[in-house]
Amino acid sequence: MRISLKIPFVLFIAAGAACLLADKDSTGTRTETIAATQPAQLTAEQKAELEKLVAQLDSEDFKTRDAATQKLKDFGQAVVPVLREIAVNSKLSPEVKARIDLIIAPLSPLSVRIVPGRFHLNGEAELYGGTKHFHVVITNTGTKPINLWREWCSWGYFNLSFEIIDENGTKTTVSKVDRDWSKNFPDFDTLPPGNHIIFEVDFLGDKIWKNPPLLPQGKTTKLKMKAVYSSHKSADAEKNLIWTGTVCSPEETYTIYR
Repeated sequence: MRISLKIPFVLFIAAGAACLLADKDSTGTRTETIAATQPAQLTAEQKAELEKLVAQLDSEDFKTRDAATQKLKDFGQAVVPVLREIAVNSKLSPEVKARIDLIIAPLSPLSVRIVPGRFHLNGEAELYGGTKHFHVVITNTGTKPINLWREWCSWGYFNLSFEIIDENGTKTTVSKVDRDWSKNFPDFDTLPPGNHIIFEVDFLGDKIWKNPPLLPQGKTTKLKMKAVYSSHKSADAEKNLIWTGTVCSPEETYTIYR
């Protein structure tokens, strides 16, 4: 389930599960959306320079790492898809991948955050247990409206996934299970600057998710997890000026129990 929210994110946190439904904006904003979703392309020479700078992120010299980080940020939004591709396809250390995520986060016009079911007094973040669901919040951090596929149609249904590392260090990707469609056509929301779309996620539900972290009754465990939102290029995405790319939430530790 997905909800469009037109109140500040801090209010959502304070209000818990309280949400406001928002009507889709008029499509008169589409011309402005192009600049936000289609950053300038990098040349082959610039991509080669990026790969050299990424290698420097693994340097033992913090000055070298800081200088490389700043140079990567100076490329602006055009660096985001290239860095994401490097992070996925290269055998980089977890530390370097984490640094890449920190570089990408402020450059992308979208941010992703996991809101756990509840927090305990000791600061522990309970993903689910007493509550059966949690939320993922996508925020337009840019200055122009962004078009995103709606979750009900196949164009947007599979866009949210999760990367999990359990207590044994085993890595798992949690994604949506394939399904049939009684009706299906490309549909999207226009997300204004500073506003949010909220996904309600239930790993214990009706077999919606593949490889969810499930436990026997009465068990508790901790895991590291980040949410991944990906929207792929296609003729329909180009036609409707849909934002394409990949953004991730910070990787954080959560507790689950049953």
